[in-house]
Amino acid sequence: MEGAFARAKVKIPLNTVNTMSMQTFLQILKGAPMVGMLPEAMVIDQVKEGQLQILETDLILDAQDYGILTRKDEPVSDIAAAFINILLKNAKRK
Repeated sequence: MEGAFARAKVKIPLNTVNTMSMQTFLQILKGAPMVGMLPEAMVIDQVKEGQLQILETDLILDAQDYGILTRKDEPVSDIAAAFINILLKNAKRK
């Protein structure tokens, strides 16, 4: 997010909130006079329902890397392993 503001030559707001939880993010947006930077795909349902509105800006967010987390010293189930393999195969195509 900082990179998007820097490229647009806009100061970063002082009162920012960072969270990885979509539910927390939506509750904050619904309960306070704030704006958020999220991929459209993540909020399209809330936009369709009139809960949120998309504001067009020149701010462009870089795509973020994602990873696969597993519990330390615990084997994953066969189903989880199959899902991980599908994710990794699809990631290699991009």
